[in-house]
Amino acid sequence: PLMPRRHGLAPVRLAPVRLAPVRLALVLLALVPAARVAAAPPPAPGPAPTPAIVTPAGFRGAIEAQRGRVLLVNLWASWCAPCRREIPELVRLGREFGRCGLEVLGLTLDEPATLATIVAPLVARDFPGFRTLAGDGSSPDSFASVLDGAWNEVLPTSYVVAPDGRVVQRLQGGKPYADFAAAVRPHLACPAS
Repeated sequence: PLMPRRHGLAPVRLAPVRLAPVRLALVLLALVPAARVAAAPPPAPGPAPTPAIVTPAGFRGAIEAQRGRVLLVNLWASWCAPCRREIPELVRLGREFGRCGLEVLGLTLDEPATLATIVAPLVARDFPGFRTLAGDGSSPDSFASVLDGAWNEVLPTSYVVAPDGRVVQRLQGGKPYADFAAAVRPHLACPAS
């Protein structure tokens, strides 16, 4: 193509320009900022939800609300190392046997003042999917006595509650998955595995 004559200059012949490579270069340049945006880290999550605080009577109500299902109730605390080791086993148990009628419910006996700063972040980070309530600061005995009048203050303590509301087994100390599965399986409407 020829450039028109301007200001008395002779026409200049321009080399042909291939538009396809130019278009490709422009498209690639346009994608660079998009790639940077796509590679940006996700926004920081909001604060972890704080477990609902219950009184001993509220704890009793939460257990009674599960009547008709097999319930595994776990008393735990954030400062209890065996508790923290067994909670992933309880999450797995709930995932694997939930379809068979099992519900897993935790009750942390931590001080209410630590719920937002210690307990909620711990559960969100290490035990996602673990449904837990929090004691209101009443004595641990007042919560345990909802299920077991002879509780000996050992943490963790788990109770298997039959669909009719009876406690059918107590498991104390950090237990492996197999112990929990053996405790709940006879009470569930699941084929043996």
